[in-house]
Amino acid sequence: MTERYRAEGRLKHRFWGEYSALIILIFDSEREAKKALPALEFTPTSDIQQADGSTHTSCGWIQGETYPDTLQIEVAGDDLKAVEQKLKEYGADVKKMGSIAKSVDWGEPFYVTIPHVHKDHPNQVTMQF
Repeated sequence: MTERYRAEGRLKHRFWGEYSALIILIFDSEREAKKALPALEFTPTSDIQQADGSTHTSCGWIQGETYPDTLQIEVAGDDLKAVEQKLKEYGADVKKMGSIAKSVDWGEPFYVTIPHVHKDHPNQVTMQF
């Protein structure tokens, strides 16, 4: 049976410059956040235009330093749509995620259940038989 990791998510709207969103997933523990990360693997394809004209490059999903039980990503445009679609596959209510019904800063809470995805360690070697 595949392990699954449940998280509560929140989306923070960023209306300055090009619209972008900071998405935060909060897990029960640091271990669960770390184990869920491979299933969310995502490589951003474009930079985010800031209000002052500069650009910011998203680094994809990262584990929080101050709050290591969280995973977070900042994305815009097509990258945001792709991340929303992936989270929808894991049970997120996309309408709640992007809602401004209760706040212009934060979407409504949503929930995801992320399966454990095994990834070999990059330094792993196979034995020759």
